[in-house]
Amino acid sequence: MFSPPAVLCAHGGMTKWRVLMAMMRTCITCGTRYEYCGNCKGQAKGPTWKNIYDKESCKIIFNTLASFKNGTLTAEQTHDIVLRCKDVDLTKLTPQLQENWNEVMDSLKPKKIEKTESVRSYTARRRRLKNNEENLIVNED
Repeated sequence: MFSPPAVLCAHGGMTKWRVLMAMMRTCITCGTRYEYCGNCKGQAKGPTWKNIYDKESCKIIFNTLASFKNGTLTAEQTHDIVLRCKDVDLTKLTPQLQENWNEVMDSLKPKKIEKTESVRSYTARRRRLKNNEENLIVNED
């Protein structure tokens, strides 16, 4: 059975095959590179979300956008929650999350009302109808 040699990780903790745990990680929300070793004494009692997110805000954004995509949250709710995470640059979200965020923003835009008739033509039509009604009343007398 293969057993990699014991390696001193970046935080000074002795590990065996878990040397990869001490390597740089990439946040799945914003793509930021960060260092985290869940086996080292200084970080072993840290939150488990540090394995895939660099900040708690990134975790909140990821879960919120996933809930929006699943239909659990509305666009308004998603927008409010994500904007509370001020320490994350929303322009640096991963492509899929950026697409989800754009979908949220698009659904919040006011819908354009299609103009069916201009004000001028509506007013002219109303005048014609009014004149026709007056003509009918005059002709009945």
